[in-house]
Amino acid sequence: DQPRSRGLGDVYKRQVLSRHHLEVASFRKAMGDKNAALSSFESAIAADALSVNSRQQNAEYLTYELSRNQGRYALNSSDGSVSSEFEKDFAKCADAVEELIQSDSRRIQGYYLRSQLYRIREAQLPGKSFERSLADLRHVVEIYPTNVQAWAELAMLRQEAGIAQAEVARDRALSLDSINRAWGLSLIHI
Repeated sequence: DQPRSRGLGDVYKRQVLSRHHLEVASFRKAMGDKNAALSSFESAIAADALSVNSRQQNAEYLTYELSRNQGRYALNSSDGSVSSEFEKDFAKCADAVEELIQSDSRRIQGYYLRSQLYRIREAQLPGKSFERSLADLRHVVEIYPTNVQAWAELAMLRQEAGIAQAEVARDRALSLDSINRAWGLSLIHI
């Protein structure tokens, strides 16, 4: 049995409590206390189980930390595998990203983060995750076809792999950027 809401007052209380935990997490991030920040994100998620925002911030932070720490993860020279620390951090980040996608599959952020996550993994283990990263970026531009940043990243990823459609994605990004510049909204630097 799931606890039943007693009305909008309970919803409001959960949202306020969740926002409080997110503010604490932001403070702890700024102070450099990763574990305390992650604990606060988990508290925010627990406080309002329906909130996508707390899941998104948690997944963004974990992906950022994984990216920032790439240099620390040493390859095992004897068999070419990555460190167990990387695998543990990758799994935690992947779980958070999957939870974000499950909470709202219509939003692009989860797919975009998963694409980033698998690019990080590809850097650690070449040949293992490229296709997954590429598929998620394609999904992002399918959901949000006017996202200049996603088109630009898709073009770069395709170019790195030598895929012929790189020019198509690049041209789409430049076309959208031109429109955005006319509206004062340019986001990319190619």
